[in-house]
Amino acid sequence: MATQSLAAMCAIAFITVFSVLTSLAIVMRLVTAIFPETERPGPGLPGPAAEPAPDPAVVAAITTTMTAVHPGTRVSGIEEVK
Repeated sequence: MATQSLAAMCAIAFITVFSVLTSLAIVMRLVTAIFPETERPGPGLPGPAAEPAPDPAVVAAITTTMTAVHPGTRVSGIEEVK
């Protein structure tokens, strides 16, 4: 009897979490459809916005990882390949 109720609770919890995540994904899709990302020029600059500076936490994480994987490595630049 206890096994059946535990299995039922696990199934209900799984379905609940799945439903909540699905609804959040739908809301995010709607928000991004209503408010699309637009390129804006930087202050005083004509044309598209300049490439933003990388986040310092991301730079630190990449540098630490590369140093751990390849000792003596020096990260001199990070660029996104599109």
